[in-house]
Amino acid sequence: MKNIARYVLCFLTLTSFGKSNAAEITDVYDLKLALNIPRIYNNNSSLGYRKYQRQKITGYMYVTYTDSDSNAIIEIDQLVNKTHKINGKNITYKCRVNDDVLFRRWVYVGDNKTKKFETPSVVFYLEAEPSYNIGEVDEETSLYVTIAGAGKSTTKKIKGCRVPDKLKGYVTGTLGCGCRAYGHVSPTRLIGPCSAYYSSVTDVASVYGTWTATLNTKYSRKGQLCIIR
Repeated sequence: MKNIARYVLCFLTLTSFGKSNAAEITDVYDLKLALNIPRIYNNNSSLGYRKYQRQKITGYMYVTYTDSDSNAIIEIDQLVNKTHKINGKNITYKCRVNDDVLFRRWVYVGDNKTKKFETPSVVFYLEAEPSYNIGEVDEETSLYVTIAGAGKSTTKKIKGCRVPDKLKGYVTGTLGCGCRAYGHVSPTRLIGPCSAYYSSVTDVASVYGTWTATLNTKYSRKGQLCIIR
């Protein structure tokens, strides 16, 4: 909740937004991921195994609008794995939206004739370092996924503004087990034409699943008005 409080404080200092364009608007979304994760089991002696487990991960998505005609800034924070614990503690993640891999898009699609653009569409590339990582932040140790989807917008949640209200879609990417960083042999092999290549060890396997984001009106744009262009 620390970062939520930071954004609320920001909102309270921007009450002059209606008088000036030199301000930002930030909306907060409750983010939920349901991912099929290639989890490692009992591998401390490199004799463990890896199989897929459905895991629930939650956090917040911050969407910040500036006073320019540019894509909104997307940030993911306070991401927590509600399914997988290590030493009795839920796994958490340090997150980065990487525009260098795939530039984020936060857009409305609609109709040029009617001038109605009301269906939100979003895509971004997320790098999430798990709290158990002791190696470099790369594909061998971390969660690297593309998040994409669409949804609906409303004028009811924030007075005078049409805003994306609920979005959902798909997640696809990779998770590195971090086995090499711990000095363990990963229970993951390259596929050959007849069987696994037993000597070709890799830490990386696929991740896939779904996600939803719902506008949190309690923390979104407090004391702010819309820019009308």
